[in-house]
Amino acid sequence: MARYFSPIRSDPATDRVRAITFVPFLPDGRCVLMVGPAGPHDLALPSGEVRDDEDYLIDTVLRIPLETAGFHYQRFRPFGLNGNHLYAWIEGAPYRGKRPHADAVLSAGTWENAAARLQDAGRPDLGWQRHRLDHARRPPLRLRARAARLRPGAPPW
Repeated sequence: MARYFSPIRSDPATDRVRAITFVPFLPDGRCVLMVGPAGPHDLALPSGEVRDDEDYLIDTVLRIPLETAGFHYQRFRPFGLNGNHLYAWIEGAPYRGKRPHADAVLSAGTWENAAARLQDAGRPDLGWQRHRLDHARRPPLRLRARAARLRPGAPPW
């Protein structure tokens, strides 16, 4: 099995991160996937490039989930790095405010189901594996339990 990222436990330096893929979770623990126009097998995670004028920890973490999935984050935790591509969990909810955001179709379920669905959809790069997550003790329940170590998101609008 190919290795798509190296596990990390802390925030990489800002000059090391040029792209981010987010694994979004709802407060109730369900993992969220974006469903594309081709239907239930056209799945994706919010992902994008860090702009030159952005700090990924402040700006990018808010912009990409809003622009790609219409998702507003409250908590952020990186878990993997592949070169300059960061992988991170975010916890939040679909955005319903007035700021510009995507009107994406979202599907929520267990993280195990989400990983399997991404694998089945031919997206092994996005179908993170159980053994890859063991270093962080399974999100998001442990993610919330470690809230003191998490960075708060921007306040809701």
